[in-house]
Amino acid sequence: MAIPESTQNITKTHSVVIRTFPVPEGEDAFARVMQKRRLEIVEAPMIEVEPLPFELQQSPERYDWLVFTSKNGIKSWFARYKRGAHQKLAVIGPSSSEALAAFGESADFTGSGQSGSVFAKELQAVLPGGAQILLVLGRLAPDVVQEALMKKSPQAVAPILHRVDVYETRMPATINSAAIDRINSDDYRVIAVSSPSAVHHLMTLLDHRATHLRFASIGSITSKALRTYGIKPVAEAHEQSYAGLADIC
Repeated sequence: MAIPESTQNITKTHSVVIRTFPVPEGEDAFARVMQKRRLEIVEAPMIEVEPLPFELQQSPERYDWLVFTSKNGIKSWFARYKRGAHQKLAVIGPSSSEALAAFGESADFTGSGQSGSVFAKELQAVLPGGAQILLVLGRLAPDVVQEALMKKSPQAVAPILHRVDVYETRMPATINSAAIDRINSDDYRVIAVSSPSAVHHLMTLLDHRATHLRFASIGSITSKALRTYGIKPVAEAHEQSYAGLADIC
């Protein structure tokens, strides 16, 4: 994957990348790319994932499609339910597809991983008219996929679409203060962020220099969160995955 021109704005004299998302279980695609590029990771997770109790609007077996936009949604759902005999599974990208393997499942449809709006367009092309669809999301996830699916579907064949929030992200109980000191003293290459929650939590910890920070964003929704603070990311991943994020750091 070609590195975007915007990464020219990253300070090349620094080799430290601040990682603001938790180290993933299993294969660490982000760390693999960092090692290959001889960059050092300083861990500063800004989110903890907490499963939520949830109720469905109808029996889970009635849904024709289960749609996931994150690994956390997959974990929370399959910790409680199994896949119905007739159900199909859709995931936003390859990294989410890999998460299904831990539960002995595979995706019937895998998006390109670019963004929620692109995923909705890709998914719409394979959905039959009137399908019953359940979006399995985090509490803070925007309604991008839901709105796009409903807007672009002819009314006569519009899907029956429900949403359920199965997890939430919160500020970790323990913060790596050394990483925050590095950021405040400009002793880093770039800050890698993969969710709006991580952006918001980090910004509550930083000083008045915040608008001058260098962020690498996993995708458009995370970049939008940065812009609410007047910050333009120095790079945005083409592929919405940890590997894609690592490529632009």
